[in-house]
Amino acid sequence: MAVALRYSSLAALTACLAIPAGFAWLWPDASLIGAMCIMVALLYWRHRSNIANLLAGREGKISFGKNS
Repeated sequence: MAVALRYSSLAALTACLAIPAGFAWLWPDASLIGAMCIMVALLYWRHRSNIANLLAGREGKISFGKNS
C-alpha cells in the first residue's frame, strides 16, 4: 500500500484492519477478535483527522527519490 499509493498513513490504517481478519482466520477466538476490533475502532477514531486529510487529498506522500 505504501509503495503503490505512497501514503504511509493509509498503509498503517489498512494494516490495522487486516490484523483482526488475520487472527480470525489463524486463531478464531471471539473474545480476542472482539478486543482487536475495539482497538481498531479506537485507532480509527483517534486518527480521524488523518483520514479526513486522506479523503481531501491533503495528506503528504512518501518520497522515494534521492532528492527528498
